[in-house]
Amino acid sequence: RSLTALRFFEEQLQAKGTGFLASNRPTYPDLGLFYILFEMAEEDNIPDFATRFHLPNLGAFLGRMEQRPQLLSYLKSHSRMPRYARDSSGASLYTYVTGKYSPDRG
Repeated sequence: RSLTALRFFEEQLQAKGTGFLASNRPTYPDLGLFYILFEMAEEDNIPDFATRFHLPNLGAFLGRMEQRPQLLSYLKSHSRMPRYARDSSGASLYTYVTGKYSPDRG
């Protein structure tokens, strides 16, 4: 089901042609999609998801959004929502794990 959802967003980005879901600039749906894709692309998840699943528009979208100055500043800040390890069922282990741009990443 997740791959079906990703393909839906891939098609929406292609159809819109602006690089965003609903406008010619980021909107709340774009931020929601970015958050999901950014987490999925973490090193401990599926960092090559765009290539692996043939989703070039989503890969390009993630790259563009990630480099937006305000988003990048947030990702590098202590205000960023923490990441937690998960077991094989997907349940949280409530153990903090660092991710790309985590402030305390060494």
